[in-house]
Amino acid sequence: MACILNEELTRLRADKTFTGWLDKLKTAYPDKSDQDIEDILVSFMEVNNGNFPGYTPSGVKSIVFGQLLDVYDGDEVMAMQMYGFLFSDEFIEQFGDWCGRGFDTEGLTEEQINKMNEDN
Repeated sequence: MACILNEELTRLRADKTFTGWLDKLKTAYPDKSDQDIEDILVSFMEVNNGNFPGYTPSGVKSIVFGQLLDVYDGDEVMAMQMYGFLFSDEFIEQFGDWCGRGFDTEGLTEEQINKMNEDN
């Protein structure tokens, strides 16, 4: 997990991608304060190793995020929320660590397991 320091946050506030995501989040959560919105985005980026939504923690374009965009009809905020959930403790406890360190396949058919392996 990357920790975004004050100097980095100052630089990010001038970044068009960062401010674009802030605007998207403000539209999705009109009742939240500007500080809350910034905190949501910064928290996501810290968990995502300093990378914006749409990218993996290693900084490459995320296939999973793209698939979530398809599922949620292009709703980037919803895709961001679900992408973040995939890395949450709650998800990992229930389904296993799917990030290359093993996935709980109990109850899955052989066909489903093979499909997961093809997708990774």
